[in-house]
Amino acid sequence: MHTLNPFKSLTLEWDALGASPPACSALRRWSLSEPVLAGFATPAEVVARCQQRGDSRSANDLLGALLRLAGDRLAARAVLQAVLPSLAARAWRRRWDGAAPGLCDDVEELDVEMVTVAMERIAELAGTSPEWPAQAIVEVSYSRLRWAAQVARRRRLETIPLEDFHDVAVAADDDADDMFAGMLLDAVATGGIRRRDAALIYATRILGFSPAELAAHERRDVRAVRSQRARAERTLAAIAR
Repeated sequence: MHTLNPFKSLTLEWDALGASPPACSALRRWSLSEPVLAGFATPAEVVARCQQRGDSRSANDLLGALLRLAGDRLAARAVLQAVLPSLAARAWRRRWDGAAPGLCDDVEELDVEMVTVAMERIAELAGTSPEWPAQAIVEVSYSRLRWAAQVARRRRLETIPLEDFHDVAVAADDDADDMFAGMLLDAVATGGIRRRDAALIYATRILGFSPAELAAHERRDVRAVRSQRARAERTLAAIAR
């Protein structure tokens, strides 16, 4: 059964919650300590203003006020909704630069993880006044998830033999990566390049492992790994001509 991704689900939830009578009552209470919120009829209007382009200073002031109130669950939810478009944009950014494999089973799980990390970050910042609240939430959440992805990727390096890296090629999302992986597999199938050499190229050029990481894993000199890759790429280039 198809389910909505978490960003759409949260937006649908906010459409009902953000202008509800309890939310409007909460906004009136909030405005007593945060006068910048006065004049808005609903939290939904505040969030919409935070997301509006053209006046970053005003949006920043409003989001900062909500963040100072984020010990209140509804205020924290308003903060999350305000930064949700930026979180979604980050999630779409090459799907964490290929970070999903090894960290999450699928794209939806990755989106859920992004929202979860952002909510944790909002809880950390509740009651504080960072100069750029949206950046303090979104960029740190993004960095934390990328770090988790890097840790997961290194763990995969410890459990997958180097000669089996080529098998990951079938899961590549990017069309260019698919084409390159296909070229490597064809070269191996025709005997033009050794399987191990193709795996080395794929691991460093597509999966993003550094020659130093592979050298440490194989207990080899990093210069030998670089030389092997250089020879393999020259062979591959000659085949492609």
